[in-house]
Amino acid sequence: MPVLISLTLLLATGIATSSYLPLTWWLVSGAAVLVLGFWAAVRNNRLLVSIIILLLAFLTGAVRMALVTAWPDQLAHYKDRIVTIEGTVVREAQPATTGTTYVLAVEHIGESKLEPASGRVLLRDIRTEGETYFYGDLVRVRGKLIKPQGAANFGQFDYRAYLERRGIKYQLAVSAPEDIQYLAQDRGHPLVAYLLRARERYLQVIDVLPSVDAALLKALILGERNLVSPEIADFFTASGIVHLMAVSGVHVGLVATLALWVGSLLHLPFALKSLASAIIVGIYIVWTGFTASAARAGIMFLIGLLGQAAGRPRNSLVALAAAAGILLLINPWNLYDIGFQLSFAAAVGILYLVPLVPSAEHKWQRWLTPFVTSLAAQLTTWPLTAYYFSGVSLVGCVASVLAIPVASLILAIGLLGLLVGAWYLPVAQVLLGAAGLALTALTFLARWFAQLPGAFLYVKRPPVVFMLLYYTVFFAAPYFLWSKRGNIRRRRFLFAAMALVLLAISWRGPVTPVLTVDFLAVGQGDAILIQSPSGQAALIDTGPRQNLGDSIFDAGEKILLPYLRAQGIHRLELVFISHGDSDHAGGAPAVISALPVGAVMVPATFDGIGADLVKKETEQRGVPLYPATRGLKVDLGDGVEITVLSPPSEPIVSDSPDNDNSLVLYLKYGQTTFLFTGDAGWPTEEYLLKSGFPGTAQVLKVAHHGAATATSDQFLAELKPMLAVISVGKNNFGHPSPATMERLINHGVGIVRTDQAGQVQIKSDGRILQVSTFANPRGEQQ
Repeated sequence: MPVLISLTLLLATGIATSSYLPLTWWLVSGAAVLVLGFWAAVRNNRLLVSIIILLLAFLTGAVRMALVTAWPDQLAHYKDRIVTIEGTVVREAQPATTGTTYVLAVEHIGESKLEPASGRVLLRDIRTEGETYFYGDLVRVRGKLIKPQGAANFGQFDYRAYLERRGIKYQLAVSAPEDIQYLAQDRGHPLVAYLLRARERYLQVIDVLPSVDAALLKALILGERNLVSPEIADFFTASGIVHLMAVSGVHVGLVATLALWVGSLLHLPFALKSLASAIIVGIYIVWTGFTASAARAGIMFLIGLLGQAAGRPRNSLVALAAAAGILLLINPWNLYDIGFQLSFAAAVGILYLVPLVPSAEHKWQRWLTPFVTSLAAQLTTWPLTAYYFSGVSLVGCVASVLAIPVASLILAIGLLGLLVGAWYLPVAQVLLGAAGLALTALTFLARWFAQLPGAFLYVKRPPVVFMLLYYTVFFAAPYFLWSKRGNIRRRRFLFAAMALVLLAISWRGPVTPVLTVDFLAVGQGDAILIQSPSGQAALIDTGPRQNLGDSIFDAGEKILLPYLRAQGIHRLELVFISHGDSDHAGGAPAVISALPVGAVMVPATFDGIGADLVKKETEQRGVPLYPATRGLKVDLGDGVEITVLSPPSEPIVSDSPDNDNSLVLYLKYGQTTFLFTGDAGWPTEEYLLKSGFPGTAQVLKVAHHGAATATSDQFLAELKPMLAVISVGKNNFGHPSPATMERLINHGVGIVRTDQAGQVQIKSDGRILQVSTFANPRGEQQ
């Protein structure tokens, strides 16, 4: 293995293990290794010097990451306070669902008096009208400084961590004109400012196209996917060509090729042609936002030019390792970036596997090269796409072979149109019109492949151990099985032994079938997933769908569907919706539209905005909608039985009829029992106390998010729960009520809240409860 590849792997390992020790330990270790290295050099001990160099690569990664994470947070004091910030725009405007977002480099902050400070803040500008700000503009904003929303469910995308990897720890929203004030311009780097303003001028040229085509062309040329319609984005994802919307080696390679070709037409000397091409590629990478995939391709191109100038043989894997090392040293958080991982995995697959394929002896075999290249990239990226997106395109190899030439044509014409458009718009309109025709063809390809039966497969998220096993065996196989060096039988025996050892490590033995109940953290709402021991799945409520001012939050789309797919759930036997309030029924339409559902069960008095949307969606999808009343029993299989305890056939009369006629469900599996109460209040509890319970309930889903008007002393005395789960989020209702919390404590009930602990997962073999939460994944038995 080339030395640079080993050094980069150790650098990445150091970054990954940095959190296990404090910065001082890593610094002391580094100093000790340096002293030992100096002694080894003096003694001319080459073996020890080599070992020291490898150790220093590992320690460099650890120290670099530790320095980043140990950097003091100068804005922490102002968290959750109304503050005034003066800062410079360091990332140009990005369109959001509602409004625009910027990144500010903070210069001053304070509540009344401004103090010098540093840090980065995501500014969410949700004003209905107002001017747009550009890179280098100095602005003064006022608002509440808060932490971005983090993950609260297992496997959920962590937006807070995503921003922190980019140096952004806080966000602030402005909605009124007086909350933001322009102060000055040209505070950024002059060259970057010039390039970004040129970029904006060129992007305006694209707007001569229809809005749908303009959005797609911006995505293909510069990776700007914000304005692409969800429908088209889904087509590209399902067909396996969504990578064309992320600027990568295909894009940078074409720009570099065009630049070199123009240089050759002008008969420029190699040095001048290479310098001009490097500058053009650098400008293009700045325009694309210096993404990991674009930067990787650009660095490899530059290394290739330098190697060619020096007369050195080309080694693309070494260049790839150098690019990875540079990007990790610039920002060690890149190691955890999805784009970084996918880009390098695809590149490694192509550079490692394609050369192993025998050279084409006939012309027809050359047509297989693009397919082999696409297949190599897919073989090395599918575990990552399965892990992060719970899905794999099965047609991506073929679709990419046809789509990449079309996309390359679009990119070439589009870039030429942008350049011409800055000087003479009529010619640019002709060129971009031609690009629009090619866009139509590309969209047709994406739609056609996406609509093929089985084109995209949702899969259960693979465990990390499996991924390590896959990559180890995958990359070791060519050497151990097909290399002609050394003893073939011995290598194959060693490979088989290694595969068996890794398989033994990843295999946990037979898993005891258990009932799993997940109380998902969906904010101020309820969503509960039940899985029988054999995998039959049912939902109780689906979380809220609400307008957050600058965006729409749909728990069904954002939380339930990703979680269901990550669990490998492709069908729901039942969906129970306790009542029609949006915080319980809001996510149902998204779920019902995306997954096969056996039936939906609701109370007879099922009204409200959420209820209307559910009725409409079930009718459109042909899903049975049944009213459920006391006495109905549902067998979920494996001995898991759900009984409806309320509402009665005659609705309960109260001041809150919708809440008090919620579905109340009793689940029994062996000796394990649960009671799910919806938003039922005291009138429902009085009815249940008179009508009787099938038994006690070990786990109680506290009604109405812990409101004071439910969970009475008599109710708790009858149920005798061991654990109470309160599904609650940020709210203006005082939930959970201190009085309810006090009653639970007085009855000796353990309490866990989704707003504090995140997702609550309870597993049972029918006797013992194993309770874990997002905050405490290891859990405890009860």
